Amino acid sequence: MLEATRLQLAAVGVEGLNTNEVAKAAGVSIGSLYQYYPSKESLVTAALVQQREQIRDEVTDALESAAADPTRPWTREIVDAFVRNYANPAWLRVALEHVPEMDARRKLDPIDAETVDVVRAFFEHCGRDEDPVGDAQVVYALLDGTLASLARRAGDVIDGELAVDLDNALRAVLQLPWT
Repeated sequence: MLEATRLQLAAVGVEGLNTNEVAKAAGVSIGSLYQYYPSKESLVTAALVQQREQIRDEVTDALESAAADPTRPWTREIVDAFVRNYANPAWLRVALEHVPEMDARRKLDPIDAETVDVVRAFFEHCGRDEDPVGDAQVVYALLDGTLASLARRAGDVIDGELAVDLDNALRAVLQLPWT
């Protein structure tokens, strides 16, 4: 249902989002859709929550692997996690424009905080003692802020070239060695 929601958001926006069309595209009855998502707002919020949870889970996996193997290119792996989850900016542009008028922040902020906490724990594990909390917040703000801003701009493509630039920016901000 959420994939059908994303596709319809990309095509027609929040105002044009039709729950009957979402249910049809998802292969479920309208009753089933409303059982889980009683409104268009809840569908859009759920799609955003799923995106944020996916970022958190991929960042967690990447940093757990990097903690076990310090030679792993962890900055690029977390950049790639963010880029993958912002790769289709059309639906995100529409959804993000409506976050302020929806109650989505209440559900998104705790997930974002969990992602920051995963990065902080990784920094502490690696002995980055100067300011692991601040550094983790910088990582999240740089990646999420940049990609969300690009998603809001019509026509921008979020791709691998951007990932290289973001990885370089992240390494520079954190003053990491270039490898």
